[in-house]
Amino acid sequence: MNSHHAIVNYLVYFEGLAPLILNNVVNIEKIDDLMAYRFFVVTNNPDVQERHLKVWPDYYRGCFRLFKKWKDYRKAHDLPVVLDEYSLDKWKYFEYYANDKIEIRKINKKDNWKVVAKLIYETDEYIYPAAFKNKFNAKRFIPQLMGEPNNFFFHENIRVACIDKKIVGIIVFFDKPFSAKIDEKLLNKLPASFHDVNEKYFSQLFKDNNVKDNNADSPICIACLCVLKKNRQKGIGRLLFIHVISKYKERNITLDVLDINKPAIDLYKKFGFQIKLYKIDRFSYTRNLVPTVYSMEKPPVLSNLKNSKEGFSLRSLESSPRKDGFRMPGEFEPHEGS
Repeated sequence: MNSHHAIVNYLVYFEGLAPLILNNVVNIEKIDDLMAYRFFVVTNNPDVQERHLKVWPDYYRGCFRLFKKWKDYRKAHDLPVVLDEYSLDKWKYFEYYANDKIEIRKINKKDNWKVVAKLIYETDEYIYPAAFKNKFNAKRFIPQLMGEPNNFFFHENIRVACIDKKIVGIIVFFDKPFSAKIDEKLLNKLPASFHDVNEKYFSQLFKDNNVKDNNADSPICIACLCVLKKNRQKGIGRLLFIHVISKYKERNITLDVLDINKPAIDLYKKFGFQIKLYKIDRFSYTRNLVPTVYSMEKPPVLSNLKNSKEGFSLRSLESSPRKDGFRMPGEFEPHEGS
């Protein structure tokens, strides 16, 4: 059996162990002395991270959550963590996959769409007040627009963050253009200003960002991101952001951000976004309040597996000298079915 299969089996073993420990079926204290070295020697190995954990993180969420709990346990008891200089939790997407309290998912019909409407309205002080006039209209009409497939607000373009099944944050993005053709009955109910904003901004957004239908080379455009005020400063916006950019990491991703929003610009830069264009005259319904924004873009990231070679051996790691205080009772090499 080659090294790749051995590593997969090794990780799958801990993926199966994770729910037992996380749900307190198995006491981490009872197995720590026997299993901690074996766990951290693989999860903190840079090669395993680059070839497995960071490539298929959705398949190893249990390992990420177990890592967080197990490392916290060892730190609390002043116990060493092997290969800590390469600690898995240094990965910028770690918190997204290790978090078990915040759920990021597609919106569904059982959700409170008025909460989503409120959050969307609050993301831009120029566009949404211009389109809907006030928050009351936004909460009334955006949920109706979310049911229309050919417009900016279509629910398939929205992901939500939930705590205890309640929506606390949203991100709106699109990966293909839309026609902006809205049901005539609904269109007649909308404020007159919406028609102009829809034509000049919403329907133009994917054209400005060169988004094309069913094209793998076409960019993804992130339109807005917002978290309820009482839930801010908890990393929720960051998790929503990571959810999108990690899913579409092999495509260009674009977004616009106000030039005065330095914290957001700095955050986007940390995730690989670069300033593509400085726009002096972004759309505004009120011409004396014209926002100045940066257009930012994140280039695609190719899979680390495409040009990689086998270079990691579980046996070589487990038989290597250890100076970290771990006790490793006996040799162990995983096999098929372990």
